[in-house]
Amino acid sequence: MPTTPTYETTAGVPSFFASRQEPREASPAQAVMDNGMAAWTFLPLTASGNPVGACVLGYDQPYPFTPEERLTLTSFSALIAQAWTGHARTTPNTGSHTASRPGCCPTRLRT
Repeated sequence: MPTTPTYETTAGVPSFFASRQEPREASPAQAVMDNGMAAWTFLPLTASGNPVGACVLGYDQPYPFTPEERLTLTSFSALIAQAWTGHARTTPNTGSHTASRPGCCPTRLRT
């Protein structure tokens, strides 16, 4: 199994890990995800049937995702992908890695 978020991007399948143990149980390769976060969601960004990236959300504390939250986040990822591809079409020459630049997106959100 490819490593997350590569798997989500290529397979189009979201992953939800409620604790630090879950990624290790899913794949030993996920053990490298020791980045100080306690829970993650990896969401594929797909527009017009084509993968355009992945959205990764990390949580400071373990977080059990409810079915409703999983559905909402998965739907949200589709909106992000559509907005991203629409932005790329209207602003050429910005490159696909603009959102990966330091300072472009917040690293922490208040809850």
